[in-house]
Amino acid sequence: TAMLQENDGDDSQARRYLTQTRTPLLADNETHLSERHGQAIAANAIASHYANVAQVVKTWETAGDDNVCEDCAAMEGTTIPASASFGANCEYDGQPSCHPNCRCQVVYTVQPVA
Repeated sequence: TAMLQENDGDDSQARRYLTQTRTPLLADNETHLSERHGQAIAANAIASHYANVAQVVKTWETAGDDNVCEDCAAMEGTTIPASASFGANCEYDGQPSCHPNCRCQVVYTVQPVA
């Protein structure tokens, strides 16, 4: 709306910004977040069903390239129980999400109970 006000009602620039930049970014982020939530639901279901014989852990993985931010790089390889929180500033609802277009992911692994 601020962009619309600056343009005295000419919203063509704002529409271009939203359709070419902001909307695809939001769609990408929401799609990735939904995928991550689905993985978490499946991991928690496995963990509760096989609690006496197996445990599910999650590991933070970055894209592993030169574009990884410092916050994400610091979390690389951190492994914790699936139900635990990474405790990072880069976490949203248990999933990596440091910033828009964050390419980090959580990899779930089933391990036998010792």
